[in-house]
Amino acid sequence: MLPDHVLSDQPLPSQFRYPRNIPRQPLIDYEYGGIALNDSSRGLRAKVWRGDYIEDQVVLSAEGVAPTAVLSMPNLRDFSFTFDQNMRVAIAYVRYDGVAAFYWFDATIPGYTTLNLQGAITPRCAMDDNRDTQTSRADIILAYMRSGSLYFREQRDRYQIERFLSDEGGEGGLIQIGMNRNWRFQFQFSNSSLT
Repeated sequence: MLPDHVLSDQPLPSQFRYPRNIPRQPLIDYEYGGIALNDSSRGLRAKVWRGDYIEDQVVLSAEGVAPTAVLSMPNLRDFSFTFDQNMRVAIAYVRYDGVAAFYWFDATIPGYTTLNLQGAITPRCAMDDNRDTQTSRADIILAYMRSGSLYFREQRDRYQIERFLSDEGGEGGLIQIGMNRNWRFQFQFSNSSLT
């Protein structure tokens, strides 16, 4: 959760916490998660999960967990993934035709749905705080750039409310988002970081 839906007055940039500190590649991503998909019984920091884009599918795996295709989507050029409090996957992605979207589990359906992000570039998603002590306050943050400005949406609003954060990110787009070593949620751009 971003207090008051704004960036902090005093940025405290730092290295991202593991595994978000692993250098990003467009079609490989890492995230902490539970012991299995749809199983958060041991919390959201039980295993490090890896996402790969293989033969038009986003495939997730972790130590002791067989690779599982969670989204079939042709022509992806970039994706980011995380898990909600029940270990259901959420995936932000961009296709080669420039279409950006967010795939997530909507409990009101119940089922997976896709939110189109008109005009967005470099969408990223991350659980803001996956520590066991923060479960009641934790949210998935979906962030992206549009026309040089940074925007975000939150899981608690079912991603329906777009909020402006900053116009200081530049045109390069987001590289990474997530918790940093100062326990601040951070947005990393090609030339700077904001918390």
